[in-house]
Amino acid sequence: MKKIWVLFLTVTFLTMLGYSEKNKVSKDMLKKINNAGSSKEYKNADTLIIDEKIATTVEKDGSFVSEQYFLMKVLTERGKKELSSQRFPYHKRYNKVKLLMARVIHKNGSWESVDKNKIKDQTMAETQQMNIYEENFRELRVEFPPLSIGDAVEFRVKIYSRPLLKNNFSDINLIQAFTPVKNVLIKLKIDSSMHLNYIVKNGKMNLRKSRDGKYDVYEWNAHEIRPFKKEVGMISPYDMGLKLIVSTFKNWKELSKYGAELNRGKIDKTPKMVKTVKELIEGKKTDKDKILAIFRYISQKVRYMGSSMDVGAFIEPHKASYTFEKQYGVCRDKSILMIAMLKIAGINADDVLINVSHKTDLEVPTIFFEHAIVAVKLKNGEFVYMDPTLELSSDFGEAYMSGKYVLHLVENGMNIKRVKVFPPEKSMGYIKAVSKVGNDGTLNSEIKIEGKGTYDLIMRQIGKSFPGSMQNIIWNKILQSIQQGTTVVNGEYGKPEILSKPYVINLKIKTPHFIEKLGKYYLMKIPEGKSSADIYLSLVLYRMTRLNRREYPVNLTSPLGSIIEETLEIPENYKIKALPDSFEFNNYPVYLSVKVERDEDNVKFTRIYKQYKSVFSPDDYLKLKKAFLKLDKFNKSFIILEKEVEK
Repeated sequence: MKKIWVLFLTVTFLTMLGYSEKNKVSKDMLKKINNAGSSKEYKNADTLIIDEKIATTVEKDGSFVSEQYFLMKVLTERGKKELSSQRFPYHKRYNKVKLLMARVIHKNGSWESVDKNKIKDQTMAETQQMNIYEENFRELRVEFPPLSIGDAVEFRVKIYSRPLLKNNFSDINLIQAFTPVKNVLIKLKIDSSMHLNYIVKNGKMNLRKSRDGKYDVYEWNAHEIRPFKKEVGMISPYDMGLKLIVSTFKNWKELSKYGAELNRGKIDKTPKMVKTVKELIEGKKTDKDKILAIFRYISQKVRYMGSSMDVGAFIEPHKASYTFEKQYGVCRDKSILMIAMLKIAGINADDVLINVSHKTDLEVPTIFFEHAIVAVKLKNGEFVYMDPTLELSSDFGEAYMSGKYVLHLVENGMNIKRVKVFPPEKSMGYIKAVSKVGNDGTLNSEIKIEGKGTYDLIMRQIGKSFPGSMQNIIWNKILQSIQQGTTVVNGEYGKPEILSKPYVINLKIKTPHFIEKLGKYYLMKIPEGKSSADIYLSLVLYRMTRLNRREYPVNLTSPLGSIIEETLEIPENYKIKALPDSFEFNNYPVYLSVKVERDEDNVKFTRIYKQYKSVFSPDDYLKLKKAFLKLDKFNKSFIILEKEVEK
């Protein structure tokens, strides 16, 4: 009797703690999780995908059902946060998402299911943050019970999708990124009447083909896929990682034609739209001025509703009249509205799809585009590519599109084409400084900064992020990080939102102790106005060039450059004995030159920097690094002065 009572108490106690056999996984499952590895084996990873299984069945009309299973392990404290929740974005008009199972498996073998209250079907997070209600862009969000290092999360979801592409199917599976993957299995059952194009890129996957009734069955699998290391500024994993691309489209022209069908009837107008266009272009004599007036209205007045859906650019857009009335929309909506308003003004334009953060894979035509923009057709037949989601873009055409591939959505179809490569002169910063060193050794500089293209966009974005007096604080931090004691005495900043006028920054700065005595001579530092006032070099490139070498290419956004001219006035009672040597570094895709000239008792510095590519390979990076080492060496040099003897 006593033994039975003790056993009863023990079982009751363990049940209260959640350790009953009913809430324990099988020994095989626990062994799989525990033996999968830890942060010792995966030093650069926070989580580990133990199993990834995706099974999709595609019908002849393009509808499909996809079941996705993941078993993922927590390796670090950061990994706990990363796996604390999962979100599944979907479009209500096309998809339905059903959570079949979600639980946490603790390292002792016990498990907890996700509480029903922690499963929320809600408006997509991006639209919530913008205070926009858009019923179609939604997400299923799952919050898991508290995690510890060594725990695993397991979930299975089923996605039902009506045809996004009638009688067609397209998909991309990125398998390799920053998380190691032990095992992956991708199974695709597709109606045998549909011809499938597919390619595995940046690695190998085993493929097994079979037949199941009316379906052709493809099974790809791979094992032990190592993660990428994170490097600041590195290109997207989509450009380097193991991935599987499938599509039933024969060519890009066919896909272009299909995209145009989605736009049919959407480029409409209303009396209010016509009235607005007439007001915008009134007094504008050239097509360029008319285009910019319409572009700036849409980019600034119509809010951009960003979407995290990777097929978002191929979702059927709203009518232009709807977006005009609501004054918000996703990229496709804004591009359709701009095309409609340009049409009212007598200007033709195409709806265009583009990938911004990564390259477009040309081998297999797919719907996976990140973004929609507008290609405005000029009278000479050339296209200017404009992005109406960029609120602070003042340029006529975007430099970030340099060399990228775009797909025009036109009725007769068009093959994918490459945007021409822009020279760095399209996106230059211009810095002019007049500096004077007083007899007390204090440097006073007046600096004017402006830019165009991408450089101007960077300046405006900083100006909007740090309005008013906050800019003084930012500039003080920038300048002091290069020369201690430097302060902004006065700063005048333009209004970044006024796109019709150049955005100009005027600074007055002061730096004490600029001259140091060394024996009978005096050493004067290289003025900071010529380098630290260059926003791109100070905030972007110096950070990017800290690594001795790179394993992966680096994304520098667009071809870009800067020109700095500075005149330095020497104190009256000093004479120049020696100046630093000028130098030139010209090794494509990098150009850097510094010219030092003496003008009586003054010194003139001219520094020119140009980068001719958007993406630098590891070898290109070494050239950039070498150029900046030369610049660093120059900036640490001195002007040698001699003090005149008083008579």
